[in-house]
Amino acid sequence: MTGVRFRHLLVCVGDFTWSGAGARGVSPSFPIVPQTTDSTIAMPQVKHYGCFQFKAHITPEQIDECFASMSSMVGRIPGLLDFNHGPYDSGEGLNDGFTHGFIMTFASPQARDEYLPHPIHEEVKAIVVPCLERVVVFDFNLPL
Repeated sequence: MTGVRFRHLLVCVGDFTWSGAGARGVSPSFPIVPQTTDSTIAMPQVKHYGCFQFKAHITPEQIDECFASMSSMVGRIPGLLDFNHGPYDSGEGLNDGFTHGFIMTFASPQARDEYLPHPIHEEVKAIVVPCLERVVVFDFNLPL
């Protein structure tokens, strides 16, 4: 097919039924955003990471509850794309007493900014913060 150029691609993700006549009842599961070449719209993702030192009396079960509550924010707070966590695990010994860490990815700096005062984040902080002796949180943008 020489000389044929496709200028647009439409991808539908969602529920639909298929029959001999084609797809019917397509209902996208996300808002469709037009593609643009305007670089002012593109925004970098944000990595939000932190280190925790739990209070001495906090049990492993309480630590698990803290991270389960943090993990539960994914899918409930818009723009929070993923969450990973774990205990310190290095022979370097440069953890300065911090025992656990976490990393979150946000779709954009705006998504991170909207997460900070979000009511679900406030609920999670009410569970986690009383268990902490010390915390460090650091954010950086991923290059586009």
